[in-house]
Amino acid sequence: MRRPGLWLLPLAVLLLALDSQFASAARPHVRSGRSTLSTSGAANTLSRRLMETCGSGCSNVLLTAGNFGVLGSTTVTNTGPTFVYGSLGVAPGANFTGMNDVTYEGNLNSNDSVSTKAQSDAHIGYAQLQAMTPTANLTGSDLGGLILGPGVYHFKVAAPLNGNLTLDAYHDSSAIFVIQTGTTLVTNANAVVTLVNGAQPCNVYFAIGSSATFGANSLIMGSVVAYTAITVGHGTSVNGSLIALGAAVTMDTNILTPTGGVSDAVWDGGVGRCAVPYSAVAPGVLCCAAVSGVVRLLCSCVEGGSDEATTARHGTRMNGSLNALGAAVAMHGVGARLGMVSWGVFCS
Repeated sequence: MRRPGLWLLPLAVLLLALDSQFASAARPHVRSGRSTLSTSGAANTLSRRLMETCGSGCSNVLLTAGNFGVLGSTTVTNTGPTFVYGSLGVAPGANFTGMNDVTYEGNLNSNDSVSTKAQSDAHIGYAQLQAMTPTANLTGSDLGGLILGPGVYHFKVAAPLNGNLTLDAYHDSSAIFVIQTGTTLVTNANAVVTLVNGAQPCNVYFAIGSSATFGANSLIMGSVVAYTAITVGHGTSVNGSLIALGAAVTMDTNILTPTGGVSDAVWDGGVGRCAVPYSAVAPGVLCCAAVSGVVRLLCSCVEGGSDEATTARHGTRMNGSLNALGAAVAMHGVGARLGMVSWGVFCS
């Protein structure tokens, strides 16, 4: 169900769309508990969008598709209470099933111009991701247990993820991580993608050659673009977009948060709506202007070494009275003990 009366208050930052290209981060690196593999490869490029308060910014290869928490081709189905902190869309199909149990904070786009454009952008982005030159061939490996540095990691066929995959940005918040598969991506239950040393979910992409299946109660960081379908297990959370280019996206009691922001109907790109910028005044406490109601983070970035992987994620609820200018509001959620810088909130 759509929550009425939501307005986005920018946090005194300027969101700039940049057409410039950039080289992928250096030091592509794979680590496991047993061995280390260092590789080098040709430069790869992605178009860039700068979010000044979130480190050095986020890539936006998916363009308008990045506004969607879920984007299906034939249908989008859901079972159980699911939260999507962004839009849901389907095109060229038009069928949504189980939406009465979905709370979303963007738009519901059913085979309209918005979802059609998003699918087009997603197809272009997928082709770009799959065309990037691999810096390491991991065919036959399990992503679980690996520590990967910035780079493009290729699986000729399927990629399993059993356990924990760690992505290490080496303190470069612009570092890009791309996982390419020839066929499927399948995780076990309780699989985790952990980001450390400045890695951001907005710079993590899974380009899947057929379908992606996520086991129950997993935590996935990054956007997933599957050539066919995506199935998300019960209780799994994804900090990124789930995009199926050829079939359905199937949800089951999930929390899904796109990294690209919300749709244009909510995000107007303006600045200055908060008289006082959000800033960390104490661990887990933020200041804002005179508004009232419930506030939800759209994006949060934290300076903080190894603690980065446990910081509050998109969609973290902040409760409190904000009727006075600069009133403090306590943030409740994962990792609320750390100070944060943020660039967008929903207020209702």
